[in-house]
Amino acid sequence: MKIKHLTMVLAGLLVASPALANQYRVQNWTYGWYQMDTSYTSVLFGLDADGNLKSAYYQDAIGNLWTSGLPTYNQGNTSGSVPAALSHQGTWTGDPARGLNDVDYDLYAHTTWGSNHARASFDNYQQVSTNTTSYYIPSDAEGAPIPGFSPIQIDKQTNSSLYGNANSQWEELYMIGGSPFSALGHYNATFHVDGKLGPSLNSDGTGNASMSWSLRDFEGQNLVSINAGYDASSDSWYKQTYSAGAWDYQNGTGELTINEDLQQNGGTFYFGTALYLNSNLQAYVSGNGVSNFENTVEMTGFELPGGSSVYAMSGTNLGSYNIAFDSTGGGGGVLCNDLNCATSGGGGGTVIPAIPEPETYAMMLAGLALVGWSARRRRSA
Repeated sequence: MKIKHLTMVLAGLLVASPALANQYRVQNWTYGWYQMDTSYTSVLFGLDADGNLKSAYYQDAIGNLWTSGLPTYNQGNTSGSVPAALSHQGTWTGDPARGLNDVDYDLYAHTTWGSNHARASFDNYQQVSTNTTSYYIPSDAEGAPIPGFSPIQIDKQTNSSLYGNANSQWEELYMIGGSPFSALGHYNATFHVDGKLGPSLNSDGTGNASMSWSLRDFEGQNLVSINAGYDASSDSWYKQTYSAGAWDYQNGTGELTINEDLQQNGGTFYFGTALYLNSNLQAYVSGNGVSNFENTVEMTGFELPGGSSVYAMSGTNLGSYNIAFDSTGGGGGVLCNDLNCATSGGGGGTVIPAIPEPETYAMMLAGLALVGWSARRRRSA
């Protein structure tokens, strides 16, 4: 089955089944943990297939935001509603006996139709890493050493770890009509990304902060994306973006501030079928660091062919997506209030005029200049 036909079938099922409709949604989730990892290595645990000593592992959670093994999570449905923001701020109490200090945490995720918001940060963390050796002396039931047995060495290694993640995601199905069924159409989309990566206030010179955002289609293809990371140990950052069909790679030192527009030009869809878009933002921190994209990743422009009509299967207000129509097909378009409007031209909607072409702006400016020149001539006369 071709993807365009599969998408059409899904769109039909969405209308008929509320359960399936909930697959197209806004959702937030956060998770974090602060723990001590311990490993014991000894001949007591035997040898592996390569003849190396085996190890036994133990994890001790100091603090976490996990609920029944799952991230703290909530989601909205397709009636246009959105879930409340997830916001977790506080201090995890350490264990001074093991060198584990108190750690401040801040995890935030909020999603609305057309925009993502996420933030993750840790502060005051100090990594603990130790290596010790002890010996096990085989003994009898009374505790006396057994003759002929040498003490058995046991190596113990401990490492503390701290991780946090905040995710914001929205998924939408756009039903677009206005041209013959299954005709190929094109759209352009623009997104604004605003945030920063850097060290925490009381950084110990270690830790990493990163962010990842992408817009993907029904097949999971990357349409637009940005990935960036900051390393406190080297006070350096990297950034890679995929915009307007091209990759760009940059790196530098110090805190990274991102404030830029990313574009998808010439995206394709089929009239009469559903166009699926998935916008997913992740803010991630390991150790001390700040990944703050609370401001936004926002869809600031979504341009469709003139003469078309569009309906959001979520039922949300289409103004959330900043939809506009170009001057093709007679120009302008309709933001539909119901599915019938987008599929058969019936129902209700809001008519939106076409975006003036650049040459139209030029003609307008030329006309205004001419009017101004004529006015000056009359005054001078």
